[in-house]
Amino acid sequence: MCRFLLIINGIMEISNSIVYQTVATFSAWELNNFRKWLQSPFHNARPELGSLFDYMLQCKRESIRPAPAAAFRCVFSEQDYDEKKLRHALSWLMAQARAFLVWQELQSDGHRRNVYAARSFRKRNIEPVFRQVIREAKAEIRDDVPYSAESQLVDFYLNLEQYQWDAGQKRAQAIPFDILTNALTAFYATKLLQMGCMYQAQQALQKQSPHTLPRLDAILSGFSEEVFLKEPQTALYYCGYLMLSKPEEEQWKNRFRQLLEQHGRHFPAEEARDLLMMAINYCIRRINQGDREYLDEVLNFYQIGLHNRMLLDERGYLRKYTYNNVLLTMLAGKLWDRASEFLETYRDQLSPSERESVYCYNRAVFLFRKADYGDAQEMLRELSFSDPMYNLEARRMLLRIYYEENAHDALESLLDNLLTWLRRHGEIGYHREMYRNLARFTGKLLKIPVSDREKRQKLDKKIRDTPLVADRQWLLEKVEGR
Repeated sequence: MCRFLLIINGIMEISNSIVYQTVATFSAWELNNFRKWLQSPFHNARPELGSLFDYMLQCKRESIRPAPAAAFRCVFSEQDYDEKKLRHALSWLMAQARAFLVWQELQSDGHRRNVYAARSFRKRNIEPVFRQVIREAKAEIRDDVPYSAESQLVDFYLNLEQYQWDAGQKRAQAIPFDILTNALTAFYATKLLQMGCMYQAQQALQKQSPHTLPRLDAILSGFSEEVFLKEPQTALYYCGYLMLSKPEEEQWKNRFRQLLEQHGRHFPAEEARDLLMMAINYCIRRINQGDREYLDEVLNFYQIGLHNRMLLDERGYLRKYTYNNVLLTMLAGKLWDRASEFLETYRDQLSPSERESVYCYNRAVFLFRKADYGDAQEMLRELSFSDPMYNLEARRMLLRIYYEENAHDALESLLDNLLTWLRRHGEIGYHREMYRNLARFTGKLLKIPVSDREKRQKLDKKIRDTPLVADRQWLLEKVEGR
């Protein structure tokens, strides 16, 4: 395998090249601006790369596998095919894509641009502009929205640039050690706490080294509490870290919630959402451990996210799974009026392309959980979902409704239909086995009379021993005749 291309049986495979895979990830905005980048002699001195990029883009749009010979003709016109020359062109195009992506990241980071601007004018000894850049950059950090640990590091670099300017002008008497170390310590503490929160959150999902947290605690013990609580971005991670590591001390969860409600909207959108979900997942773990009082805490955190628009996606819409999760949390607490109000209030925040189907699905879930089977059944029958999991859940609810209402003919038809659908949808992974077992066991249950305790006990054991079964508890209740 060469650096950028996969060679299969001696034939160059462009579709597996890194540059083709990279370009395939570009958004419409990125594709348009990368084309402009390639057209600029300042960035690109090889105009043929624009033709190669256009050929790749055409193949992507038309779902055609790019052919080396065709790519070569697009780039080098009437020249004889030269694989080595084409490889070089692909390598140069990858270098341009990489430079473009670096430039794009830099454009999104105004704080670091200020550091580079200050450094540039310092080196050129242009004092008025240098001081203006430093002054404006510090004002941005002081009034920083959104908050970020990186702004603390930028503060360190700006102060270092100021010192280097003064030293160059022979105005510096001593290194401003306190100013520099305070900024650097704030950044270091925030990032340590952030990693500590990530580490503990992952402990619920996978095994982690038992030595990591004591080692991290030892490092953190070298900081004063003043460092942790001085700035909002540090204080949030500090309280979050203690919330996760000392769940018996309720004060840290309460303090984290207060800080998140006060400052969460000032963080970058993705980071704010991560902080919120960290708390929600913590509360869910407490519920799973038997602490039902944490249902209210989950809803409190969801309410903070909804109020501060922290649960919206990059397009400004409420994710359909978040909409469903909030509803299910309310239903778990049997908050019927609040759940119904939530469905209506946040309906318009769903993406327009799927708003009606997502709303109707969740309204059906509400009716189903409330045991209003007639209205739920009518709504579910009219719904059609492109999302396979919504499709499955709708069928699961209908299955239970038909069973509860003794509509055996409709139920048997649904079971056959569900098994056929599952055979055609391998993309749902282990869920296919879960729902296949639900359909299979329900079908067996229909054939066993209530009076045949021996067969029902055998079915009970089989359901308990089978690893993947959707609605296992409901099935066991029905086997017992409840």
